[in-house]
Amino acid sequence: MKTKITVSLPTRNRYYSTLSMSLTSILNQTLLPYEIILVDDNEKKEFFNIEIYKNLISFMKLKGVKFSYYEGQSKGQVWAQQIALEKCSSDFLLKIDDDNILESNVLEVLYNTIIKDENTIAVSGLIFCC
Repeated sequence: MKTKITVSLPTRNRYYSTLSMSLTSILNQTLLPYEIILVDDNEKKEFFNIEIYKNLISFMKLKGVKFSYYEGQSKGQVWAQQIALEKCSSDFLLKIDDDNILESNVLEVLYNTIIKDENTIAVSGLIFCC
């Protein structure tokens, strides 16, 4: 199942460490996002030249997850998040860091928690259900 959730993922200097694992964890969710927005704040923009990312983009297409890529200007996390917020076309936005590896049900739990109560406007951290 896929819903209107966008995952925002700014990155800087993580091409060869945790970024691929973070993207993979997003694609292994029990509830897939509508889109992934990657804001690349690296000084050298090599994302599309690295084989693992070519494969992950193909996997996104296969799963029907929209992928949007924006080049950052080395202005930092806040600026990168502002870009993602401006470009987001979903009902909900989840911001994660490029070293976050998500449990497989994170999107599903967050989504179910936020839609359970129409007064909920944000969910973060640990969620304890009755």
